[in-house]
Amino acid sequence: MKIIILVSVLFLFVSAPGAVTGQDAVSEILEMLDYQVKSWNSGNIAGYMSGYWKSDSLSFHSGKKMLMGWSTVRSMYDDKYFDDQRGELKFSGLRVELLSGDSAFVRGNWHVALEDGDREGLFTLMIRRKIGGWKIVHDHSS
Repeated sequence: MKIIILVSVLFLFVSAPGAVTGQDAVSEILEMLDYQVKSWNSGNIAGYMSGYWKSDSLSFHSGKKMLMGWSTVRSMYDDKYFDDQRGELKFSGLRVELLSGDSAFVRGNWHVALEDGDREGLFTLMIRRKIGGWKIVHDHSS
């Protein structure tokens, strides 16, 4: 009898309004990444940066550089991909692995088409559910 009650209580929590399934979480993460791409391609760097955790604890690793903090990452993007040098961004090969109800590991490819030649590489992201949705807390791009 205790097991039936326990299973019933667990079912209520899982099916409660507002409960997020694994597939819902994956969809939300993919929507956030798609919003980043659309923002980048429309020249909206603020929209692109909204996918990152606005914290001094945000980390970004690329090549030999290790950057800390949202403002530092924003400055890097402004310096490296300024105005008309932003190009057209595409993500491909996205694989989202949920680690828990509020964290995920994402792998994929990035490609930026520029007039002077394309840039492309791989990325891994640690993403956490924060107030305001899923946010990148660590980005390792190569």
